[in-house]
Amino acid sequence: MHDDGSFLPMKEFETVLTETILCCESVEEKRDAIKDQLIKHSLDKFNWDRYCFFEEGCYTRNAVLHNDLFTVLILCWEKGCITPIHNHPCDGCFIVGLNGALEEKKYITKESGLELSERNYIKKGDINWIHDSMGVHQVSNPSSTERAVTLHFYHPPYNVCKGFNVRGQNWNCSPKYYSINGVKTDNDLKSAF
Repeated sequence: MHDDGSFLPMKEFETVLTETILCCESVEEKRDAIKDQLIKHSLDKFNWDRYCFFEEGCYTRNAVLHNDLFTVLILCWEKGCITPIHNHPCDGCFIVGLNGALEEKKYITKESGLELSERNYIKKGDINWIHDSMGVHQVSNPSSTERAVTLHFYHPPYNVCKGFNVRGQNWNCSPKYYSINGVKTDNDLKSAF
């Protein structure tokens, strides 16, 4: 928030993230710099309400910013909803907890299929990072009483990822948006990855 109590313009957030990416050379420098900016800006400087859309029985993917360098989404998690196990065909994904709590399960590939390697919880104020070198993951809102909201940052953006079953079999998925810039789309939720 500005000193006068008003929220920062989204264009300013996009400029900060763009400059952060362009000024760093290595993947590690970018990752650390992006994390710093997400911590600094995402939790209390924006009103995310206009991007929050909930749909009973599932989670929604709501596009906030999208350009050639990155995508910022707000995901709204109904009680008990869960993603398929999936990868991230980019330089990784940051997840920032804005409200509620999520459970993340990371899997590694073994000869017999996928094996659970780690379980994390993402609460308000937490920031988590996942990259394919760490395995694939599944995210859920395990609560039966509380919704959750998270910010997701992908650099660079992607149009296709892989979904997995526990046997390690995979298939291509084309993620869809429930809303773009605060306006609902006509996408079928059942096909929204």
